[in-house]
Amino acid sequence: MNQNSGGICAQISFVSEESVPNAIALLEEKPDLLILVSSTKMRGSRPYNQLRDFALSRGTEVVTFGDEAKGTDLLDLGALADEVAKYISGRRDITSVSINLTGGPKTMTIVFMEFAKSLKDLKSMWLYIDTDERVIWRSKPSHFSPNRSLMQGYLSFEEYLYVQGYEVMRKHPESYGDVVKNREKLTFHLAEVARDSASQKGHSRSILQELLTLFTKARVSDRGIAYKDQYLSNVDQRSVKVLEMLTDFGLLGLEKVANHENQYRITFQDVPSARYIGGAWLEEFAWLQLSKAAQGCKLDSNTVISSAVVVKPREGSEDSSNEIDVLCLNRNKMLFVECKSGAKPDKEGGVATSKLADLTRKVGGRLATSILVASAPRQEIPSGRSTAVKVFAAEDLFELERYFTKWLTS
Repeated sequence: MNQNSGGICAQISFVSEESVPNAIALLEEKPDLLILVSSTKMRGSRPYNQLRDFALSRGTEVVTFGDEAKGTDLLDLGALADEVAKYISGRRDITSVSINLTGGPKTMTIVFMEFAKSLKDLKSMWLYIDTDERVIWRSKPSHFSPNRSLMQGYLSFEEYLYVQGYEVMRKHPESYGDVVKNREKLTFHLAEVARDSASQKGHSRSILQELLTLFTKARVSDRGIAYKDQYLSNVDQRSVKVLEMLTDFGLLGLEKVANHENQYRITFQDVPSARYIGGAWLEEFAWLQLSKAAQGCKLDSNTVISSAVVVKPREGSEDSSNEIDVLCLNRNKMLFVECKSGAKPDKEGGVATSKLADLTRKVGGRLATSILVASAPRQEIPSGRSTAVKVFAAEDLFELERYFTKWLTS
């Protein structure tokens, strides 16, 4: 509400495929009224509904225009601009108007740039959200004199997903961080084992790959562990040290089999411990590296890191729910981290980078980035994968912190 005049502030936004920039404009200007303008093509689309619902959820009044306007027809758009102008002139309570030029087709931008010049009796301006540089450009329509300012409006974790049409079903509780940090030394040692094993020429199966095989044989599910006792043969001394570390942390039972040289009985203690051994250690390693990078960058509350996040589309969508191993929101940009601990993530075992790229685009939008972290050696990761996803193999695991720091500060 414009306190000086008793009138209200209106914002005109154009619907586009990306909802987040328009949502940022709402946070920046905090209008009382959102005039949502769309072409016929975008009317009733998912981005249209998401932006409308987000504005309403914030208590912003919403009016919509564009039922019969073809986005490529300048005459249609001119008539649409006239319709909006008549509405504004009929609303005596509107004292200022901002025109958000961030979204929508170029034709709509051209028409409404001209339209803005007609708002002589109102305090008006146009604005443009540069999400890559995190800056806002503003100018009076009467003469081109843009001012540049840093972005101040940041979406919360829940708001970002809401704007994208998703919501959180579940995620690890805050106590997860304490659990992970308590066994940080062990997790880093397992990452070193994966890296060193992958770096050896003509490398044989590592103890991590052997344990993954046993994890599969144990048939672990939410209901429990079907076969807790498993056996390992030909265990070398370096592998024994890894097993002993896991035992010291209470994650498995270890017993040397009598009369069988270098054979051990492995006992999975419980479901969470078994899942850690079966690959969750890699997710924890990625979480730790990202958390260390964030701490080093001294970021504020606008950076949120979550793990094992299960998101689902809001009611009305036909999409299925998905789990994301590690998810980070940093000042209106999202990072998706998928972890694969398979012995050989081929087509069957699945480094599904195309699926990850598609999920990132749907849930995170154009501003999102996705990476895949694998415990497999580089040579075993398929070359035919999506170029939209950066892949870190076992040899690259300790490059993660540097990458995360660069992403957080870019």
